[in-house]
Amino acid sequence: MEEKSIVDLWDLPDDRVYLRIKEKARHEFFTSIKTKYGGAKKLSKLSKKRIDNTYIYNWRHAIRFCPLWFIKLIALRDEKLSKLVKYNIEKLKSGSNGTSIMNVKFPLRLSKNLARICGHLVGDGGITATGSDKYRTYYANKSRPL
Repeated sequence: MEEKSIVDLWDLPDDRVYLRIKEKARHEFFTSIKTKYGGAKKLSKLSKKRIDNTYIYNWRHAIRFCPLWFIKLIALRDEKLSKLVKYNIEKLKSGSNGTSIMNVKFPLRLSKNLARICGHLVGDGGITATGSDKYRTYYANKSRPL
């Protein structure tokens, strides 16, 4: 039996994806971080990146979207927190100024509808369903530089 194509939250590129977690889950997530790891200094050592208290404050209070790399750093070490985040995503976006997507449910299953949406996003190309769980991408533009 062939396994269906799925994409999980943890498969997304952690350097370009940002999340906003639902309020109750976000509070639980950041309370757990504070209890388990302490403040910004310890988190900076753990991540090997500079994490300022201002960043943590902004992520905790949903002033800014939280980067996926930070979520992965914590959530992938704790199955409970991993599920908490995965099932309580309020919004997801790519890039610092991108438009956010609401009500994302993971894992994403590749389907004809998702392929159609991806094709429209690509713009000058698309993805066609060629059979059960088989897809083909194409690009159609006469401009050589593109």
